[in-house]
Amino acid sequence: MEDKNETCEKCAFFSQHFSYTGNCYHTVNCGHCLKRVKNKDNRGFPNSSVCEQWKPKDEVIVKRKQSIAEALLTMSERIDEILSMINNGYLDI
Repeated sequence: MEDKNETCEKCAFFSQHFSYTGNCYHTVNCGHCLKRVKNKDNRGFPNSSVCEQWKPKDEVIVKRKQSIAEALLTMSERIDEILSMINNGYLDI
């Protein structure tokens, strides 16, 4: 039996769509599945029923945040290296 809390919106693989109006983003009533799951009966997302790929969003959110934090730190280090090269005359800009 399907849990009522198991919806596409609460799945780790659901990517919410947004619209940009009034200088800010707003959620819209659609999105897509990162697992590329297609339901022939209901082609739009979110679906009213979940698929066999469903996984709780909470389990993946922590990993995504850590991955983003690591990527931002790496980018910051690279930017500092470029700035140092500019300041030391290695790059003619």
